[in-house]
Amino acid sequence: DAISLDYTVVGITGDQAGEYTCSVAVELEGSLANQTSTVTVTVYSIDPGSMVPVFAPVNTAVILTCTFDGLSVPANVSWAFNGSPISSNLFVFNETYTELTLDPLMPGDTGDYTCTATNMFGSSVAKTRLNVQVPPDPPTGLNVSNITEDSVSLSWTNGFDGFSELTGAVVWYQADQTKYPG
Repeated sequence: DAISLDYTVVGITGDQAGEYTCSVAVELEGSLANQTSTVTVTVYSIDPGSMVPVFAPVNTAVILTCTFDGLSVPANVSWAFNGSPISSNLFVFNETYTELTLDPLMPGDTGDYTCTATNMFGSSVAKTRLNVQVPPDPPTGLNVSNITEDSVSLSWTNGFDGFSELTGAVVWYQADQTKYPG
């Protein structure tokens, strides 16, 4: 009768890829019979370090890159924007990476981008956030207080920062119908 043994490894990672050898030794009628079989295990995944949040100015170009880790070539690569598929004619794909080019960037391109690579072993997903930088919105809620003969206090709430650090503010004042920068 034949004996069958199965060995399953679940959750294999890239550092477990390589060549494995299985040897079976059987004593038959006083002599030892050996049988050896070798299998190569490849692990395919998307490098999670390849997708980081991106900040880019409006009307410029950006290339989102998703790299593959492992020796097994993906059979299919797809991109999605906020969960909706992106046409395959907008990205390139080869054995080690895929690139999605957005040119020119528009404010509506701000959102979540997902790269999915699939082969016969399963799928891997990487996500990134693209923030298209635009001019900031004007401040709101201007409040004037502490009015004296030679001073006044102003406060306001900053508007949307346009995905950029606000580095300052310009306050204009007017005296005797002549404008002076403050």
